[in-house]
Amino acid sequence: MVLFSNLKKFFGESKEKPLVISNGLFDTTRANAVVNGFEGMDLFRSDLFDPYPLEKVGVSNPFRGNIDCSELKKVLEANSKRTAIVMLTLTNNTAAGQPVSLSNIKETKKICDQYNIPLWIDSCRIADNAYMIKCFEEGYKDVSVKEILKEIMSFADGFHFSVKKALANIGGIMCIK
Repeated sequence: MVLFSNLKKFFGESKEKPLVISNGLFDTTRANAVVNGFEGMDLFRSDLFDPYPLEKVGVSNPFRGNIDCSELKKVLEANSKRTAIVMLTLTNNTAAGQPVSLSNIKETKKICDQYNIPLWIDSCRIADNAYMIKCFEEGYKDVSVKEILKEIMSFADGFHFSVKKALANIGGIMCIK
């Protein structure tokens, strides 16, 4: 992946591998990070795999794809110098496709800014994630998916998108703010 091959230039040869912290790195994203000398670290919510009542499906959503922001603060406190980026995967494919709330994206960006760490979005299922925000996050019921997408991206320092998920049979897009 172009992202990691270029990011490694900023870290050079160091004793410790640079970190890519995430709510759940997609398999190929993790593989590209590791091949380029990075360590991937997933900070899942502690209740990610807890049972969810069947009667609540389609009625509410706990946004279990969220990154654990309290753990993120702890990790960055100890490892900010070796952290390359924080990456949010929307929806969180590694966490069974769970969505990430906009409030979690905002809090994550605030934490990243405190440590001067870029927030990167793996946006391969971002439209699905935006729709879940519209349906289940307080204050977004009357906001269009398009406006929610704009708000999500306003917090990103960069993003990538695999076009083979929706637009073509191969390729991708990477944008940097």
